[in-house]
Amino acid sequence: MNRPRTIVSFILALTLAAVALAAELKPAELRKLTQQERSQDGFKGDSVGTPVKVVGVGEKKKDFWLIPVFQGGKLAAVYRDDPRRESVTEVAKATALRFCRADLFEASSAAQELTRAGVENPQPVLISCGPLSAFGATNTGWYQRVGESFVLLSLGGKLISESEVEQFWPEYLPVLRAFRP
Repeated sequence: MNRPRTIVSFILALTLAAVALAAELKPAELRKLTQQERSQDGFKGDSVGTPVKVVGVGEKKKDFWLIPVFQGGKLAAVYRDDPRRESVTEVAKATALRFCRADLFEASSAAQELTRAGVENPQPVLISCGPLSAFGATNTGWYQRVGESFVLLSLGGKLISESEVEQFWPEYLPVLRAFRP
């Protein structure tokens, strides 16, 4: 009957899953690729930061890695993994990142910032839900559940409440309310 078609479909699904798992680059590989990309572009003396996992929220739900690059102690660029090319792609240059804080590319710094804002026991998750202007050039920010509500922390250090999201970015409200890290 349809047994051969089912077997072929199953084998195809397993093959695609194996390819997808193999395509994800590891943080050490991402750092190396980012350094190579910067060197090819003529930038010497850059320091490649630790890659940070970003959770995709909403329709696309595609997770990715962000890799900050520092030059002279300042944020010089941000890259993201590019699985199609098995490489990295620049997301933003220094001029677009002037409002980002370099320390907020680490969960521990985001947690400290949230603690200062009055959040108890923060465990922020770096998310991307699309082109949310409050998140700036990288379209990413920290998400923190607070009871039945949530707050967002931009990479620039701006705290955004659920009511502000409702007022200024209502199209993202259902997705952000439904997200459970």
